[in-house]
Amino acid sequence: MKLKLQRLFSEILTEDEIICDIEKYKRNTINLKRDILICLRPTRKEKVVSIVKIANEHNIKLSPISSGNNWGYGSSLPATNDNVILDLSLLNSIIEFNEDLGFIRIGPGLTQGQLYKYLEDNNHNYLVPTTGAGPTCSILGNLLERGYGPTPHQDHFASLHSIEAVLGNGKIYKSPLRKIAGNMLDNIFRGGIGPYLDGIFTQSNYAIVTEATISLVKRPEEVEVFVLELHDKDDLQNIVKDIRSLITQLGGIVGAVNLMNNRRVLSMQTAYVSESDGKNILTDLEIQELAKKEGVCEWTVIGSFYKNKEINKASRKLTQRILKKKNRKLHFFTDRKARLIRKFVSILPDLFFKKFKSKFNGLLNNLIKLIEIFNGKPSKLALPLCYLKKSETPDMNGEINPAQDECGLIWYSPLVPMIPEKISEYVSFVEKVCGKYGIEPLITFTSVSEKCFDSTVPILFKRDKSEVDETAKAHSCYDELLEEGKKLGFYPYRMGINHMSSVVDMEDTFWQLGSDIKSIIDPNEIISPGRYSLK
Repeated sequence: MKLKLQRLFSEILTEDEIICDIEKYKRNTINLKRDILICLRPTRKEKVVSIVKIANEHNIKLSPISSGNNWGYGSSLPATNDNVILDLSLLNSIIEFNEDLGFIRIGPGLTQGQLYKYLEDNNHNYLVPTTGAGPTCSILGNLLERGYGPTPHQDHFASLHSIEAVLGNGKIYKSPLRKIAGNMLDNIFRGGIGPYLDGIFTQSNYAIVTEATISLVKRPEEVEVFVLELHDKDDLQNIVKDIRSLITQLGGIVGAVNLMNNRRVLSMQTAYVSESDGKNILTDLEIQELAKKEGVCEWTVIGSFYKNKEINKASRKLTQRILKKKNRKLHFFTDRKARLIRKFVSILPDLFFKKFKSKFNGLLNNLIKLIEIFNGKPSKLALPLCYLKKSETPDMNGEINPAQDECGLIWYSPLVPMIPEKISEYVSFVEKVCGKYGIEPLITFTSVSEKCFDSTVPILFKRDKSEVDETAKAHSCYDELLEEGKKLGFYPYRMGINHMSSVVDMEDTFWQLGSDIKSIIDPNEIISPGRYSLK
């Protein structure tokens, strides 16, 4: 079969664009197996049309990926077996950039790190739409999964202005204003004219996106980060009310607000998870003792302001009025302030402050990296989390790839209403289910609006050949979180490749329409079969 595919695609692709050694594409963090035939890695978008034509003629299933770094959801794997991977990572060009209006047209392979380098090298004062996944992950890959990040354009899909894609039937789709009125209006007006269709190419399998225009946020005069320490566990419901009030009153000024439990913060500072026996999580008492040692509170709130110094000063006062209450400590940092504090700590004499410096420098280094992410600079800060159940730690100076390093990670990422009682119910539910399977409940809430959080819970597990394989236990934990969470009104905003079928209900008009659309624009069902189970 491989030889036949090589012959077919060698008519349009060079030898370097046809990859038969597909082992790296099989590696993933959720420890699933898929049969992959070969991989195609075109260097020009025009070749995608020819690839789709051949695939239709010979009934070849194509599974497009951008960077393939979809860690925790399937990495590069297709949803079903016997696919040809269509690796679009080399389609990473910047087709057009308008500095005055702040829009950029990019290919699907462009990563956060590549965009950051382009903006820095050319002195363009704009923020990269960062995520915790880091510099090697695709901008469009995240957008097409309707992902989000901490900068002012939290909802990355909302920054999409226009799109170009190769449909499953081989036709080229373009947002309507491009043909009617030229590139400029197409690049600056999101809605187009007539039915809005660009959105159907997110979380679907109708087409292969080859270009898109997104808007970027101008770098403000100052980005200021606030960190709130919540020392009373019973204050959780009150802080949810206060976060909602803050976002409502500072809409357009404050970016995403994160709320993390002590276990999640500890996981960023110490490898305590790897010390557990895989059967039991650390008790609340053990966590409290470790938190006291590391200077970690019950819950930590982190957010940022994105305006000039005068507006940020007013925002700081309002934030103090809303958030600063009994048993809470509120701190404000700019990048400059954090670096000055680190410099001061570094000159303290080791004779008296060696232990303090060692602990505090680690906290400051993480804080500075966090501020950089809020400033639109991609960072690897969150990636060591994936390695907490492994015996070795990643080299932070090199490229980090949890899939290639065989980390065990499944993301549970449900939407949770910003209602105090529901937050408490959710926390109790996650702690109970994760505890049942010996999985540390590392909980983060990230605001996606003033009404809703997305919560991320990393299900970390051992999969080393020399250790007990915890894959089955981890998947059972996810399954129970998914099913029991649904009953309580919590449901993921995106799915991993092995749970996409659980979303579909063909008795529902929504999914019937989705299936009808698939039949029209991809009649031979060649693109990503099984992705969100649209055939």
